[in-house]
Amino acid sequence: MKSWFLNTQEERLRAGWRLLLMVALVVALNLGLQSGLKWWNGGIPDASRYVNTALLIVMMAVSMTVAVILARRFLDRRSLVSLGLGINAKTLPIIVAGFLISGMMAGIFVALAWLFGVVEFHGIAWGQGAPDFASWPAFSASLDAMNWGTLGLFFFMTVVVSWWEELFFRGYFLRNLAEGTSFLIAAIVSGVIFGFIHITNPNATMLSSLIIVAFSFKALYGVMVTNAIWLSFGMHVGWNFFQGVVLDYNASGNDMASIILVKPVGPEWLSGGDFGPENSVLVLPALAAAFVAIKLVAKWLGEDRGHDIGVDPGQPQQASER
Repeated sequence: MKSWFLNTQEERLRAGWRLLLMVALVVALNLGLQSGLKWWNGGIPDASRYVNTALLIVMMAVSMTVAVILARRFLDRRSLVSLGLGINAKTLPIIVAGFLISGMMAGIFVALAWLFGVVEFHGIAWGQGAPDFASWPAFSASLDAMNWGTLGLFFFMTVVVSWWEELFFRGYFLRNLAEGTSFLIAAIVSGVIFGFIHITNPNATMLSSLIIVAFSFKALYGVMVTNAIWLSFGMHVGWNFFQGVVLDYNASGNDMASIILVKPVGPEWLSGGDFGPENSVLVLPALAAAFVAIKLVAKWLGEDRGHDIGVDPGQPQQASER
């Protein structure tokens, strides 16, 4: 019975139990933050959906970060570095490179959409002024126009949501599940789960979920090549930013103000429709180009680790937990 819960060789809980406890900790911390906000301010302000979403995203990111630190220290008994969180002089360049890879992907997609006649351009939507902090209604109204303040808020939101999703799916979940099974099984499971949790997003379809699974495998390839989450993190930020903030496509079904006004037209499986590029088969060539770019960028920056996934620099590799 004891062996069902504990790995006696490593004297710690088995991977599945660690994952369950970590997720429970995230939920508890998130509920605690929301309860604290309700006690302090009466709840989430009745402002714009952008403000509401930003607050929820920040609370989730804080909960996830704290939970990962605690779980890695007390449940896993492993370092944060072994989650792919090591930082060196090349960390920022590789994040920027990932961001630019997603910019290339967005460019390829829009070019193909234009060639196939499934996108219309309606000009530039750069407004005047800045966020108005006089009241929540005034602040909400000021975010309806794209300006430097709105751009900054949206960029912040893409960074924060990308951080917690990468930290969990390409960090904690992937590494722990790989220790309990194998990296191949962990990659498939995490990719499928990441894709299909988006089925609850507005305007989601089976096609969009399958394509997001492919996006997850692209991110996992970045983790495999570099043995870190930073390239994947940069790509995640860049994709959300370029498709939703620069262009006028919905980001996984979520609409927001943008710089360039575009309108998808024609069949959704080509144009992406109200969900966005991840609901269009035209994004697949962009994904293929990204796989090539990941390898080239990693080699160029000297971060190609030859798929040596899971090695904790400075420590001997742990035995697999079977």
